Amino acid sequence: QQQQQQNDAAGAKAVEYLEKAVKIRGDLLGEKSAETAAARRALATACAQLGQQERALALLEEACAALAETLGETHAETVDTLSELAAVHLATGDAAQARTHYQRILQIQEAKAGAAAAALEVAATEHNLALACAKCGDRDSAITLLRKAHETRRALIPEQLPTVLSAATLGLLLASESDDNSNKNNTRPSIEDRQSGRALLAQALQSWEARAGKDDPHAQLLREWLESLVV
Repeated sequence: QQQQQQNDAAGAKAVEYLEKAVKIRGDLLGEKSAETAAARRALATACAQLGQQERALALLEEACAALAETLGETHAETVDTLSELAAVHLATGDAAQARTHYQRILQIQEAKAGAAAAALEVAATEHNLALACAKCGDRDSAITLLRKAHETRRALIPEQLPTVLSAATLGLLLASESDDNSNKNNTRPSIEDRQSGRALLAQALQSWEARAGKDDPHAQLLREWLESLVV
């Protein structure tokens, strides 16, 4: 509890400092400058860490609009800020809005050259979009996106954490029923999906435990996922 209080106090100071930075940059460089937008994005991150999600959303929307106008919609800084906006929407339960943003990001990223770094950016967005689809009840789209993301990561960065997490997330989704019953087209996992999902998740857990140890936080998370599945 004391540590949390210290973290909150430090976060509040960071917010105060960043508010001043936004004001100064806005006065000197203009409210729509890329520099002001960058300060506004940093302020949004600090607000989100303090649980001020609504304020973070408003700040990120302002930053996205300014960056799109100043640098262009497809500029890397604009895309990164839009991705952060999507992540906050997903964290606050607005999966539909997060899905819309991630779909736009994916369109921009797929238009880039096929370098390995660009491919990994696409895979990260596919993974995030899959999470949004799953929250919206679109299990089939989520599984398709996760398969693509995992194949890319497995080819380019085998055994690294993003690859392990995409495999584990895919396994969990295959073996679990959707937590959104509003989608009438959503189907329950087949016996084969349940079995392959558990196997994939177990393999991911074993791989990461061998690499990072059983006490690693990610290993503990994957173990909880595996234990949550009904045999």
